[in-house]
Amino acid sequence: DGQLQVLAEAPVAGAYDVAWSPDGLGPPAAADLARLDRYLAVAAADGVLRLMEFESGHSNDRGDCRDHSTWRCKEAASVQLLENSILTHVAWGAGEASGLAAVGQDGACHYVKCRPDGSLVCVAQRQAHDLEAWSVEVSSFAPYLVLTGADDAKLAGWDIRESPDSPPAIMNRKSHGAGVTALSADPFNSHILATGSYDERVRLFDLRFPVQRPLAETECLGDGSYHLSWNTSQKGVLGVAAMRSGLAVFLVGDDADALTEYGQYAAGAADGEHGSLAYGLSWQFQNTPSKDRVHIAASASFYDRSLHLWTMAYADST
Repeated sequence: DGQLQVLAEAPVAGAYDVAWSPDGLGPPAAADLARLDRYLAVAAADGVLRLMEFESGHSNDRGDCRDHSTWRCKEAASVQLLENSILTHVAWGAGEASGLAAVGQDGACHYVKCRPDGSLVCVAQRQAHDLEAWSVEVSSFAPYLVLTGADDAKLAGWDIRESPDSPPAIMNRKSHGAGVTALSADPFNSHILATGSYDERVRLFDLRFPVQRPLAETECLGDGSYHLSWNTSQKGVLGVAAMRSGLAVFLVGDDADALTEYGQYAAGAADGEHGSLAYGLSWQFQNTPSKDRVHIAASASFYDRSLHLWTMAYADST
């Protein structure tokens, strides 16, 4: 019916980023809730990294989540990583599936583990950047390599098996003309990394050769590529939240040597409307490919404080 229903909510400090845990990490739940029984990591404005969990008091026979009337959201664990400063981004998969990495305004990268009792502990941190860090990513291609981007225009990599004082495993200072705002590993090709920047471009890198020139980059988008999201159900589709330039979808070639714009949403939005400052984008997960090749995206925009759902159809040739 085109409506979104709030199942549960909980008060937290300003949530700068959220990330669902990998399958199987959440508390036990009924089989019909297999995709909803996970933790949600929250990087918050008070410098606290939180794990939230969602649970339902009952379910109906059909397993339809819209009919669960007793959903609850509660904090399962937390750890204070920064004092009087903001955590800006968080990623799962650091070292192992339950490992976390987070960055914030201090430019440091924090490596966090989930203890067997469910609590969180920061086991190491590294001063990855001199300026505010905006993005952190871990690829399954190299789970011990934590990648970060910041206002210093650097793409950095920390091998968490090494001492935090050791030289960086990766340091790319030349490819970006401004702050690195977004990092996203390709779910279908884990050695391919997409980056976004305030220099208004999206780039693709091969993690096997990360300090070399990018494999591909877009033309100027008109504003910063603030957030990136690969479609996990359709190979080679990358969504971009491009701030005042709205939301764009790019197709990536099989060799990751080209980024071709396929479509836009909310481009040219008037001030205050959705897309006039696009900050977030995500794709609906689908267990099986869509028969009509239509996929649902969700986007967030700053000024209108709204969440939009929209569709993108892919031609047979893509």
